[in-house]
Parts: sequence; C-alpha cells; structure tokens
Amino acid sequence: EENKNTKQGESLKEKMKRWIIYAVVFIGIAFMNGLIKTLVAESHKTSKVETKYNTFDKLMRDQVKKMNAQLPIRIDEYTTCTDVSYTTSGGRKMISKYRLADEAIEYAMQGSAMQEIKNEMIRSMRVQYPKTKEITTMMIECGMIYKYEYYDRHGKLINSYILHPREIVY
Repeated sequence: EENKNTKQGESLKEKMKRWIIYAVVFIGIAFMNGLIKTLVAESHKTSKVETKYNTFDKLMRDQVKKMNAQLPIRIDEYTTCTDVSYTTSGGRKMISKYRLADEAIEYAMQGSAMQEIKNEMIRSMRVQYPKTKEITTMMIECGMIYKYEYYDRHGKLINSYILHPREIVY
C-alpha cells in the first residue's frame, strides 16, 4: 500500500514538473517570437548604442503590454501565467509571474525543482537559438535577464529563478 502511494506521488511529481516546464517554455517562446522581427528591424535603423538600447526598451515594453492584454493564461492544469513585466530599474529585467495549483506547491518549493525547470528552459531556448540569435545577442549586450516567479493562490512567492540570455548561447 505505501509503495503504491509512493509510486503515485512520484508520477504526480513528474507530471507537475513536466507541465511547469511546458508553461515556462510556452511563454518564453511566445514572447521571443513576437519580439524578434520588430526588434531586429528597429535596431538596425540606428547605429548609436544609446538610441539602440532605448529602442530595445520601448519594444520590450510594447511586447509585454501585448502579452499582458491576453493574461491570465492557463498554461496547464498546474500553472497560470498571471503577469509579465519589463523594467530597467536596477538593470533590464523581464519578469514572468505564475500562479501554481495547490498540488504543484510542494514540488516548486524544492530547490532542485527550479534548477530542473531552468535547465529545461535553457535547452528549449537553445533549440530556438538559430531563429533568435539576433535578439538574444541584443539582450546580452543590454544586460537583460529573465526572472521567473511562482506564487500560490494567495499571492505568496513560492520560488523563483533567474535566467541570463548568455546561458542560451552555445
């Protein structure tokens, strides 16, 4: 009986891990694909670094605004993307916030969970890298980071991780 419960618990853990990873990858790829063409076209119009960065910031904010107009998005049975923001305060950051179902909280609280999710995100973004090389390069030049935050249904922060675009480059 106990062994059966352990196996069921492990399969639930694996299922939650897979869905949380899919959620992060889904939002990341949707964001990148929507931004690439516009950003690359706009950034080539100017050669001044400061102007290029201002253009980058404006386009990031515009893309985030478009994404937020569609939120919240239920990604899967465990994860809902509730907010995406972009800030230049204290460095350039794109912050994605997710609300987790109660069943996913225990898994997300584990230190290894965020590292597993981050590693999967990096692998997925590397697959997209040939299509996103120009935007990724610009994100690296601008010093931008991604921050992923996971909350419970009451708005309490459960866990988070940071991904640097340079981690995507192979």
